[in-house]
Amino acid sequence: CKILTILNKSTIEAIQKYHPEVLIQYAELCKEMRAVDKFDNPPWVCSEQKIKCCITSGYRHPSKNEEIKGAARNSAHQYGLALDIYVGSFSEQIRWAKQIEKAKLFTRVGIYPNSPHIHVDLMPLKGEYATPFLVIDNNGKTIASANNAAELESKATKFT
Repeated sequence: CKILTILNKSTIEAIQKYHPEVLIQYAELCKEMRAVDKFDNPPWVCSEQKIKCCITSGYRHPSKNEEIKGAARNSAHQYGLALDIYVGSFSEQIRWAKQIEKAKLFTRVGIYPNSPHIHVDLMPLKGEYATPFLVIDNNGKTIASANNAAELESKATKFT
């Protein structure tokens, strides 16, 4: 995977151009979770960010990533392969993680126990990206990892 250095493109436009498979998986996830009945607009268009399955972060230019306090140094967002999605409560995050595992829609899932979002990406499961489930703190740092959604739930509960 190559870090993208695209300027003057929105976070979604960059993903759409270089990694459309991320948005295809995202649309399938939203359907699976019954977060939307249908997409009148492209699935990533949200009228407000408090709607389930609304993308809150996508592609991130490396310089922007450096500006974000606590962002992972080698964030999957810089490759155009990651999304943060609004889903709601901690129990909803776990429900979504279990469905992603069951449907094999993304290679990795991260939950933020004190935030209403999940992180999903399509990074290859090797090297520093080898763990499929992550618990992420409010600063973007991985504080626990797991091999499956049940283990993720067990570990993440300690941080809620």
